[in-house]
Amino acid sequence: MDSHIQIPKVAFKEFVNDKDFFFKYEIPTNELKKGFPKKTFTEEDYYSQEMEEALSKHIEKPLRKLLIRARTLPTDPQVFSIDTELISLGWAYVWSLLARNPTLHNSFSEHIYYAQFCMSSQQQHDHIVKFGIKATSKWLNEDNFDFSFIINRTSTQFVLPTRGICECAINGILSILIPLNPYCAILLKRQGQAIHSNMPNNSVLEILPGDDDRIKFFNKNAIQRQLNEGVGCVVCSNKETILDSLMHLNITPKYI
Repeated sequence: MDSHIQIPKVAFKEFVNDKDFFFKYEIPTNELKKGFPKKTFTEEDYYSQEMEEALSKHIEKPLRKLLIRARTLPTDPQVFSIDTELISLGWAYVWSLLARNPTLHNSFSEHIYYAQFCMSSQQQHDHIVKFGIKATSKWLNEDNFDFSFIINRTSTQFVLPTRGICECAINGILSILIPLNPYCAILLKRQGQAIHSNMPNNSVLEILPGDDDRIKFFNKNAIQRQLNEGVGCVVCSNKETILDSLMHLNITPKYI
């Protein structure tokens, strides 16, 4: 499970630079090196063909639509509408990230002991992702979290951890960020709680130029959360962004 990636390739592609690669910090090896979406944590035959087709139809193809629309958000949020379709696409992606989490796989293996004897590894993986999407949609949904977006207008890019999400407090409000590209992220916050006084539910939150410390705070938390899992990597098209976050965590990476 540790070698399987949570992030679909189509999402990775949003974080490449103009030369079609990104910089990635490998958690297990403490290495910082160039990476490519097609070659990052690929494992053949992890899911069955049927499950691969289902994930492609219900998660990855809709995700492409979400990512395309997210590219327009930083340009002009005034004409960007957070409609019900967009919210549905976003929630589906969030649930799929959680369902592919290594922690969920390990928990399944530990608590459903018989699975080791009556299911192949591939059958376990199929069952976990199917069960995981249903389970996570019951405890993380619009009943307890408002769905919105953060626009990053600073010169510091969002990093993308391979767990896909980062939990943090923004002005004391429990929030979950899911980066879609270097300048746009899904924002889930506790329902009915305002990050600032004039922020209505489901509204776009802009991080204005010069407020880089907010993005750096998120990036530091994203890397720390990935470090806590002990697997995966963190990617960004800008090497200095990763180095800055690692410096604030007192980490000196090895260069490859």
